[in-house]
Amino acid sequence: DELESKELMKARQQIEAELLSKGKDELYRELEQIDPASAKMYPDKNPRRVIRAISYFRLSGVPFSVSHASKQKAKNYNCLYFAIDLPRNILYEKINTRTLIMWEHGLLAEVKKLLDMGFDKNLNSLNTVGYKETMEYIEGNISESEAISKIQQNTRRYAKRQLTWFRNQYPQINWLNGCGFAEISKMLEMIKAHIANKVSK
Repeated sequence: DELESKELMKARQQIEAELLSKGKDELYRELEQIDPASAKMYPDKNPRRVIRAISYFRLSGVPFSVSHASKQKAKNYNCLYFAIDLPRNILYEKINTRTLIMWEHGLLAEVKKLLDMGFDKNLNSLNTVGYKETMEYIEGNISESEAISKIQQNTRRYAKRQLTWFRNQYPQINWLNGCGFAEISKMLEMIKAHIANKVSK
């Protein structure tokens, strides 16, 4: 829930600060002590994965590898996947508009507040699209219009990578051309056929 999400974010931010002060080798040694199985899964000491495993353990007291294994065993689903694939010009227009709305409704103030609270700009959680371009503007390296343009451009690139990832990872996805009535009807018919097929077996 929302409280758990806030606690998880707080834990990860704390560990990210430890990463900057202690280095990834020290964090990896901690992971080896609390969750040897996860440590073996991450021999490259990938900071993001190490932080995720340590934060999970600190919040739950359960090794991340144990939780992951139990979830894998519990999966016995026959899923039907859907995803929306808008025409590129419409998708990019929505991204550009969303960026303007974010900027006009407090993105700049949010980033300033985080920096005023003492959060290091090099934290992984702040090295994301939107935050990093806004920090460039705050530092005086780019203009406001350049910051907005860069957020739009980087978000478009990120969206393109996401679509590519989904197509590679989930070739069974049924792609919908938008979310209009016709596409929703098409999705419902596919779901009905899928259920009927399962019942008949």
